[in-house]
Amino acid sequence: ILIPVAIWDSNTQVKVSFDTEAVYVSSDKYSMNIHYADITSAELVPLEEPGEKVKDGYDNDILRAGVWINEAWGEYIIVADLDATTCILLKLEDGRTLVFNRKNDKTTSEIYETLLTYLPNP
Repeated sequence: ILIPVAIWDSNTQVKVSFDTEAVYVSSDKYSMNIHYADITSAELVPLEEPGEKVKDGYDNDILRAGVWINEAWGEYIIVADLDATTCILLKLEDGRTLVFNRKNDKTTSEIYETLLTYLPNP
């Protein structure tokens, strides 16, 4: 189940890690465990204007997280470092959209390439 779970610590940077079954995305406010089998598509795209917070929204000059809605993606869950201008856009089997990135565009691109190696049908 993809639900933002609050994590309260002082680190504001987004972290991404991989294991054999899932990618784990976390920040100081949210964490998500996304199983590769649930991902129907993955793209590296520009970080869009956020739109409006729907629930559990968090936004400052460093980090955006929570559930938002915009014209480009509809309702989506985001965990993004705002120093990057790109993000990884995941569409899930159940229709949900997840957007995340890490630190900067170079690191986000490297994470995207790594993620593709774990997906059964990239």
